[in-house]
Amino acid sequence: MKEINVNRISALLGFILSGSMLLGTRKFPARALSAKRYVVFLAISLAVLSLVLLLSSLRTSTEKERKIEWIADPIHFFETVAGVVVYFILLQYLGFLIPSFLFLVVMGWLLGYRKPVKLILISLALLASIYIVFVRFLAVPVPTGVLGGLM
Repeated sequence: MKEINVNRISALLGFILSGSMLLGTRKFPARALSAKRYVVFLAISLAVLSLVLLLSSLRTSTEKERKIEWIADPIHFFETVAGVVVYFILLQYLGFLIPSFLFLVVMGWLLGYRKPVKLILISLALLASIYIVFVRFLAVPVPTGVLGGLM
């Protein structure tokens, strides 16, 4: 499929999703006014971005006539899909932290990042940030798994 057609279809789908989000807010109860405002903000933002995409696709350009290659590297794509499946399986048994750390390190390595110390440190820093912000500060429950995880 050509890039210009993908952009136009994506813009159209963005408008449809934005409209359905706006229609869905009519069913929000009165006590959820701030949630309704947030969804309306997201819907309007999506509509504006879809409009920008549509207007940019209307400008004729030879660059926009190129065909899109959906999967540039099939090996990396299937490694990533397999990694996500294994991650979700491990998530049930080991909880959030251990599978997430393994997923970040293994996927980073498979996708070509070859500095193991930096990869491990970045993964630990990211998980520590997620843990502090979401688990401790916002009290978002994360999967603990059947083994109880580290939570």
